[in-house]
Amino acid sequence: MWVQLVQPKSIANSGNQRRCEPGDWVDVGKQTALMWLADGSAQIPEALDFTHISGEMSGIATDDKELLTKRTAQFQDVKIEELTKPGLIWERTAWIDSALELRPELLPIGFGMLETWQMAVPLYDYKVLAIHYGEADEREKTKKVVRDLRCLMYDTRLIFARNEPEPNKVFELWQKEGGGLLAFLRAIYTVKPYILALPATWTTGRPKREA
Repeated sequence: MWVQLVQPKSIANSGNQRRCEPGDWVDVGKQTALMWLADGSAQIPEALDFTHISGEMSGIATDDKELLTKRTAQFQDVKIEELTKPGLIWERTAWIDSALELRPELLPIGFGMLETWQMAVPLYDYKVLAIHYGEADEREKTKKVVRDLRCLMYDTRLIFARNEPEPNKVFELWQKEGGGLLAFLRAIYTVKPYILALPATWTTGRPKREA
């Protein structure tokens, strides 16, 4: 069950403790979530609707509208547009690669993040750093921008973004540079949008967790 922390917590994930701060969204067992909601250390904002993605200014952009329509069937009012390349259409857009095994229950949370952040993007595999990814020449090109490649990358199959100058510039540079993970990293470091790194589990599946 997803809740938003009001107080800092240490969350057990596959045997490891992860420090989470107020404002972070965490997925925990129902009993734990209810206990935290009861003692006020977590909340589910009333403004966040977990059954609808509505309004004229929010929607999904994807490379396969038919497939995404099926995967988001629980949201009867969601707007979906098919694009030949990633881009922003609405005031708040979720770019979703049709190759992603989408967890649709996360969509309202992702859109809710845009209340505060310009962009919200899941991290890529925690075990893969930029220094280990891609061809040598592109890593060298990325190093000139990022400086230190011992950093995590973003999973660009799922991107939540506000239709503002900085996110639009990120999308423009990302595509101009080839559209890969290192290209996205270069775009982020160049433009410096107000970006939230979401947990990698948003695109890699549910983590093991305590009840």
